[in-house]
Amino acid sequence: MNQYSPPIGGNPCGTHNAAPLPVQAALIYAAEGLHVFPCSPASKAPHAMLGGRGGLHHATTHPAIVGEWWGKDPHARIGLNLGASGLIAFDLEGPAKGCDPAGIIAAVCDAYGADALPVTWQAVTPSGGRHLIYKAPESEVPATLPLDIEGLDKVRHGGMYVVIPAVMPGELVPDDEGRSWISGPDPTEGYPPPAAAPEWLAEVSAETARTRRAMSATPRGMGRKPLAADATPYGGKALMGLWSDVVDAGEGSRHGALMKAAVRARALEAGGHVAGERWREVLADAAERAGLPPDEVVDVLEWASTEATPDPAGPAREVAA
Repeated sequence: MNQYSPPIGGNPCGTHNAAPLPVQAALIYAAEGLHVFPCSPASKAPHAMLGGRGGLHHATTHPAIVGEWWGKDPHARIGLNLGASGLIAFDLEGPAKGCDPAGIIAAVCDAYGADALPVTWQAVTPSGGRHLIYKAPESEVPATLPLDIEGLDKVRHGGMYVVIPAVMPGELVPDDEGRSWISGPDPTEGYPPPAAAPEWLAEVSAETARTRRAMSATPRGMGRKPLAADATPYGGKALMGLWSDVVDAGEGSRHGALMKAAVRARALEAGGHVAGERWREVLADAAERAGLPPDEVVDVLEWASTEATPDPAGPAREVAA
């Protein structure tokens, strides 16, 4: 397996072992072309100073803006906008969440080959997890892999971000949150770039696209009846989007994703855009693919059908006089 081993002591930069100010690290990352932005010290969400939702899209490499942000909150965490930086990241959960990053890496390599995860930038998360960061490929990147591996949260890519260590590149000591680099943008090595994304991701992405195209016409478990028979064009498109949301939900978020999708689908039904039986069949199929227990799926869909009363969704439909 072609992976870094955690460093054993030492400080290659010969600098102090106290955690530096996050602004120092953020400025160096920005100078190396990484698009950074501040995240809340209390969570991984984009900082409130960015004005709410979509905060990651404020990410920049401009030193004056970076300095102004961390001047307002010196303890802000450092978010890395992956898409703007031309990067992707494998997000592996750690022991704090009952997962083993080394075991996850081994499982991926068993599935896709011994060199499936080339040596690249690798950071430790507070839970003991890992972020494996690669250059973004030209092909699309699948949000998840078709593998039953607990703790492989997501393959994060354009429109997503990760929080990176608030330490000077090259420092092996963790920051105040427990994040550290196993290997990363290190000035002692001339800031080596991350490795190119694994080539097999393109094949996985292509297969995922083929599956979705087939499912948009006839999702499994729905027989051969076209979706359009029980939905308006708007309803059919929206329903397949909800199907994808559930299928792509990571471990620990699948139940919530199904509940949200079911409420939205019930609203589509209330708006006259999809039949109740049809959306339940589609979401049941998605939940099965996501790995949710059948009894749990039945309970959620029954709850949404009988107790959820959302406002009608979608454009108003004309009704004949």
